[in-house]
Amino acid sequence: MPYLLFLLICTVWGGSFILMKKANPVLEAITIGGWRVAGGAIALGLIFWWLGPSRTLRRKHLGPLVIVTLLGFTWPYVVQPWLVERNGSFIVGGSVSLNPLMTIFIAIPLLGVWPTQRQFWGVLAALSFLIVLFAGEIHKNLPLLDLAVLISVPLGYAFSNVIIRRTMKDANPLELTLVALAAAALILLPLAWFTESAAPDATRIDWITAIGAVAILGVAGTGLAMYGFNILIRDQGPLFAGMVTNLVPLWAFYWAWLDGEPLTLLQLVCVVGVLASVLVVQYRAAGAKSPAHAPVATSAIPPLEVTDEAKELVTVRSVSTSMPAPAREQLAAGGENG
Repeated sequence: MPYLLFLLICTVWGGSFILMKKANPVLEAITIGGWRVAGGAIALGLIFWWLGPSRTLRRKHLGPLVIVTLLGFTWPYVVQPWLVERNGSFIVGGSVSLNPLMTIFIAIPLLGVWPTQRQFWGVLAALSFLIVLFAGEIHKNLPLLDLAVLISVPLGYAFSNVIIRRTMKDANPLELTLVALAAAALILLPLAWFTESAAPDATRIDWITAIGAVAILGVAGTGLAMYGFNILIRDQGPLFAGMVTNLVPLWAFYWAWLDGEPLTLLQLVCVVGVLASVLVVQYRAAGAKSPAHAPVATSAIPPLEVTDEAKELVTVRSVSTSMPAPAREQLAAGGENG
């Protein structure tokens, strides 16, 4: 059962970028992001109502919650469909590989945590493959502005993880995720209403495709998949669950290939190289003690082998996840996305 859930989550998150692409001909980026977070909030709201966990968010959490909502729940879901429309689904899905690397780098200045020698060389190798990948995309006319915006997403996820870990680890992740998604929806949906409009020449088939894509993105990709991710963390540990994020680029490549995007062997080699490098970073990490808290974000990385603070930070992702109240002590401070 854990492996089936693992495969389902990989499939949903890896396919989320192609779903954005299918919604783009009818809906604009803010509208897609707004209804995506709204769908996730509805799905998690029903789970929250059914489980009935105790409420843990307090006034002291308000400031950090605003920052986390903007960096991890609002900005990514607007930027990703905008980038997919301009550059295709593969490069946006491939950027997920930056999530664990960004988290490691953010841990150095903010927490004073340094990777081990093995982790250093693994991260360096992954960065080398990513540089080759992005250089190839720039050569194919990926604007530098788009590249900067693309990198800002995992960077925002990493900062969100740090904030959650430092200031909100006593909050129930299901409640935290639900509130953040609902707040993001309250920001994006009115903004979309006043600034965007649907394609006037869209056909009935276009509308059905776009609505279906956004519904799957919201309910399955932003709500249920994140909930399933936390089930894996609770039952199998963060390292097992963390491999989901590392495999998402391969699924993004596969879905983009099925959709007829022009892909190259070099791109595949780079994605596989990043995956192999992350495996080097995670080598023997499964023997490490699981942190006492489970992440609220969806992209996980193995614990750094330096301090307890590192072990709790780098298992997290930047986008929200959720767990039932009995597991709220497992919170440890990041998408999507897919």
